[in-house]
Amino acid sequence: MPVEWMGVLEILLKNLTDNLALGIFLGCAVLRITMFFHNTGIGKWSSDHWLPIYLGILFSFCYLAARRIHEWDGNRKSNSRRNKRLHNLTKREKEILAPYIAEVNDFRVRRFLFSDPVAKVLADDGVLSIPSMERDMYGKIAYSIQGWAREYLKDNPTLLGKYKPRNESGDA
Repeated sequence: MPVEWMGVLEILLKNLTDNLALGIFLGCAVLRITMFFHNTGIGKWSSDHWLPIYLGILFSFCYLAARRIHEWDGNRKSNSRRNKRLHNLTKREKEILAPYIAEVNDFRVRRFLFSDPVAKVLADDGVLSIPSMERDMYGKIAYSIQGWAREYLKDNPTLLGKYKPRNESGDA
């Protein structure tokens, strides 16, 4: 099976199993409530078949909770890897990122030469993004800082050391 079909299949199964588990949970919860009405047909049936109802509630609750915990843990690990990248910046990377969080200029977008390998690496690593690939007349491309990186660097200014912006225009 091609790789792209595996991704589609995974998304389908994930959504279907979530909906199925939620449906089982809600259905069993309704059947559990009907147990209080012994004189009705569904109430009598629910009282006679209480074990599958409780097992359905237990299974679906455990599945949905475990799924959310697994997603939360994956997001936590992803954020940890992202933030770890900012703890290992080179001198040139610090020079590039400092103007994005400087108190004076506080740039959101700066331009670098399209051939600047350090800016490209920061974009490849997800710290910077390239809103458009258009070059200006000086051969520079706009790079914007990702929101998570900007907030993390503002919260941890020691990661950049004492680098100051090199000019007032936002162009490097």
